[in-house]
Amino acid sequence: MKKYKYKLDALIKMRKIKEDRCKMEIGRIQNRIKELEGFKKGHIDFKEQTYKAQEEILKTNATVSQVGHIPSFIETNLDHIERIDDEIKWLEEQRKSRIIQLGKLKSDVKVIESMKEKDFSKYKKEFNKKQNETIEELVQIWTNTKDAV
Repeated sequence: MKKYKYKLDALIKMRKIKEDRCKMEIGRIQNRIKELEGFKKGHIDFKEQTYKAQEEILKTNATVSQVGHIPSFIETNLDHIERIDDEIKWLEEQRKSRIIQLGKLKSDVKVIESMKEKDFSKYKKEFNKKQNETIEELVQIWTNTKDAV
């Protein structure tokens, strides 16, 4: 009897490749989110340092020209933090949609693999049935030749 070959193996491979790609995209998104959170933390730390520096400058007899640029500098830093937050929110939405997509892809693969298992068990039953028939034929031939002698 010929070796077992499932007709949808290529489809399973393609679906698994899509699943792996989706996992890689989720990983990239998560890495980008971590990277942005690090940038955000850096901007927040920098903002705090700027406030402290401003306080130190104001303790001395500083002129308006020396202190005038600090508020706009802090505002620009806050704008950066806000843009980072917006990008993180967008990436979180992307990650959630990819996770939903991954679930669908996994369920598709699981359905096809269960169909493969059913088909294999059917093949195995047929194989065992034919093998048993062959054994029975050989036993009958052996008993007939033994009786003939």
